[in-house]
Amino acid sequence: MKERLRRWWPAAAIVFLAIAVSATSLGNAYAYDDGYMVLANERIRSLRNIPALFADSYWGKESTAGGYRPLTLALLTIQHVLGGGGPFAMHLANVLFYAALCWAVFALARRVLPPVAAWIAAALFAVHPVHVESVANIVGQAEVTAALACVAGVLLYIRERDSGRMRWRATAGILGCFIAAVLIKENGAVFPVLLLVAELTVVRDPRPVRERFVTARPLVLLLTLVGLLYVWVRARVLGDLAGMPPHVAYVGLHLTNAHRVLTMIGMAREWVRLLLWPARLAAEYSPPMIPFAIGMSSEQLPGLLALVVTLGTLWVAIRRHWNDVAFGIAWTVLAILPVSGFLVPTGFILAERTMMLPSVGAMLTVGAIGWRLWAAIPAGQRAARGLRMAAAGALALVMALGFTRSALRQVVWRNNDTLFPTTVHDAPNSYRAHQIMGAWLFANGYKGEGEKEMWEAIRLFPYDPIPPFLMAEEYRKKGACDRAVPLYRWALATTDTAMGFALGPYARCLLQMGKLDEAHAQAMRGVARGEEVRSYRRLLHEVDSIRNVVRRGGPLGPMPSAYPAPPKAALQKAGDVRHPSQNAGAPAGGAGGL
Repeated sequence: MKERLRRWWPAAAIVFLAIAVSATSLGNAYAYDDGYMVLANERIRSLRNIPALFADSYWGKESTAGGYRPLTLALLTIQHVLGGGGPFAMHLANVLFYAALCWAVFALARRVLPPVAAWIAAALFAVHPVHVESVANIVGQAEVTAALACVAGVLLYIRERDSGRMRWRATAGILGCFIAAVLIKENGAVFPVLLLVAELTVVRDPRPVRERFVTARPLVLLLTLVGLLYVWVRARVLGDLAGMPPHVAYVGLHLTNAHRVLTMIGMAREWVRLLLWPARLAAEYSPPMIPFAIGMSSEQLPGLLALVVTLGTLWVAIRRHWNDVAFGIAWTVLAILPVSGFLVPTGFILAERTMMLPSVGAMLTVGAIGWRLWAAIPAGQRAARGLRMAAAGALALVMALGFTRSALRQVVWRNNDTLFPTTVHDAPNSYRAHQIMGAWLFANGYKGEGEKEMWEAIRLFPYDPIPPFLMAEEYRKKGACDRAVPLYRWALATTDTAMGFALGPYARCLLQMGKLDEAHAQAMRGVARGEEVRSYRRLLHEVDSIRNVVRRGGPLGPMPSAYPAPPKAALQKAGDVRHPSQNAGAPAGGAGGL
């Protein structure tokens, strides 16, 4: 009995830590993307819908956001049904999945590190504050479960390869983990490369690599087949091989690939900070909080230094055969690459939720290097004992700080009422923080406060069409089309994608103002685009009807719009709006109209 307790208590302690640090999220409701993906998502209301999820994009046919994550939606459907439509069951599932992931990380660490170092690495992983966004937010479940599939698959692979064989039962389990990982989230595609890194670093098989490959060849062929099948199915469902649309900053600033790579070099310091000392957290990372690079400058030097140190340490680890260190660093780098923006433009600049899988490798690295430093302290000397006591005390302090920070941060994601104001406080120079705060204020009837936040978002980053469009929509709903029209023009001048949502309201506002020729021209642009043609033809018919009345000399009457024109005395001019290429600031006018 004592032997069994001695064997199981370290793993039980890790699971307890994971549950204790994330339990404060159980009272959370819906926040941020939960509103669209869970609360308003009719597709997850019934178990009968699950088969159809495998033939639909993640965001749904009505969205252009794309993505293919059918297993994530299937899991949310099951939880939604079991929980009676409430958020508790989903948050409970997040906590349990996270506990399972932390246990799997501990089991993986036991395969490559000494027992004490393995426990420390897993404990640091369990209390890591950067994981809060993935655990506290329901849609973050994709990050947790994809990481769980990857860690479990690599663990199974190492166990099997250490025995010098590859049985079909283990092969089936590893393939299942790969399939689950890619159907949960796109970054699961790094799974085969993680297996290769494990084979070259921590697998304990003395045979030459060529002989070992012969044993693993059936698995390699099956992984390749599954990968190709996944790519084919994804392309069939989404219509192409593209992922999520790139962040609007890449489009609005016309960044080239070289500019993007330089920007990501500067971002490397943020990755290192979030993985090793995440004292400052934020739900949004966007310009100008994140500076974009159009050339090499001092902004890139800290990030460049972080990359050089990381890759240099990897090279030293390989040369000195520190296989556990090499495995941890290689895991971290490979897990970051798909979400980094180095390879392709991503739909975000930086997101804390994407640090879940990389942090597995980072904590393994910390455990491996920390153990070597601990072993380097000479035993038996008073100074050495003092140094070891100081190191142990520092570790305990870091774990306590991580636990406290994570537990308190979970409740920030309670709902949008707490999340959005906190995000503005955490990231005052992030235009997206002000944008989401402004949109939330508009939706809750705080028009004046929302107007100020949206103007601040436009001022901080005038190259995203969404803030001026949202601001214009509020003016249009109020009937102040003379204030809305300059903002619609601003949005349309920013990116071509704005035509999909701003052109129609812009043309309608022109009609409301009696600018028939301009309204006709914009409606014709809409017809030429080939989308929502019937709506634009209806607008053209209204323009022609008004023109006929004017030609006959009859009374014009009210404009055909659901938004009657307000008294002129109540209107204020929005001011001249220059093209974004002529002005790095926001449209003139500022707040004060709602």
